[in-house]
Amino acid sequence: MNFEEIKSAIENYKSEGKKLFTTSSFQSHSLVLLHILSRIDNSIPIVFINTGYHFPETVAFRDKVVEKFGLTNLIDLRSDVPKFMQRDSEGRLLFTSDPDHCCYLNKTQPVDSLLLRHDVWINGVRADQSAVRKAMKVEQPAPHNTVR
Repeated sequence: MNFEEIKSAIENYKSEGKKLFTTSSFQSHSLVLLHILSRIDNSIPIVFINTGYHFPETVAFRDKVVEKFGLTNLIDLRSDVPKFMQRDSEGRLLFTSDPDHCCYLNKTQPVDSLLLRHDVWINGVRADQSAVRKAMKVEQPAPHNTVR
């Protein structure tokens, strides 16, 4: 989609009273979408899924991007499960012993609660990352009757 198509889609969703949000990893490939959103509506919630395992430089970069782009609605989303409870039976942190469950607790579960409260999830899926992502459509159903 080009800028005008994205702008039109967002305006249409908003005119229908839909609640929108976007998630961002604040990596270099995220900048294009964040810049576009800053020019269309800088108040759309930008959700940073804070797993607690980011480098300090990533968080500093996030803050710099938010400031430079004038984004006004950053949400620092964290798991409801504290890190000391994210251990396996041997006491190892789950990110080392069960990364899938770690991702569920720190990414999937927190985003799931957002999907319950919003209608549209804006994200910049890169088709070059996997066959599943390549097959995604511009708009498609997401959990809890959300459009992605």
